[in-house]
Amino acid sequence: TAYEYGYGPFPAPNQDGGFSNITAGNTGLALNVFSNYADDVHAAGKCLETSVFQERIFSLADAGTYDFEFDVQIPIALGTGVSTYGFIKLLDPVTFATDVFLTVDTASAGDKSIRIELDATADGKILQWGFSTVASNYEASGRWYDNVTFAPAAIGPPVLPLIEGIPIPSWALLLMVGMLGYLGATRLRPRKKA
Repeated sequence: TAYEYGYGPFPAPNQDGGFSNITAGNTGLALNVFSNYADDVHAAGKCLETSVFQERIFSLADAGTYDFEFDVQIPIALGTGVSTYGFIKLLDPVTFATDVFLTVDTASAGDKSIRIELDATADGKILQWGFSTVASNYEASGRWYDNVTFAPAAIGPPVLPLIEGIPIPSWALLLMVGMLGYLGATRLRPRKKA
């Protein structure tokens, strides 16, 4: 379907029949994101995409790898033709053209994440992360989101092999394998009888 119009943004949660509210989820309070049922386009059978998101102007000083992580809970099954997803967007601040659009489907429950590398090309751009629904005909579209974070990725040192719970440096492991190979080869050689 063709784009017809847009409106917003508005503060969230808003609890007026559209977009979002706070609900008692499976593990405490959760963000409930759903379609804008107060919009008449539902009755006309048109597709309505709604988004709930955080937005910042990205600075080169913050360059690095970031993870958008969250848990999805399922209050009810999605209606026919409804889609839900988490996203990260980078927008041009002048034209609002989408430069980057990464998504993860949230139709099923569980831990979800999106990773993005932000470098000098993202400096000054509009960075958004959040959740969207695409629905029509008043179909069910709610998803509960909990433990939501957008933060620098936890990228640690390389993991060393473990033997009985003790980390062994790679060079030591290679040395041990080499020694065992040498000992095994010398024992397999036939001995000369004197």
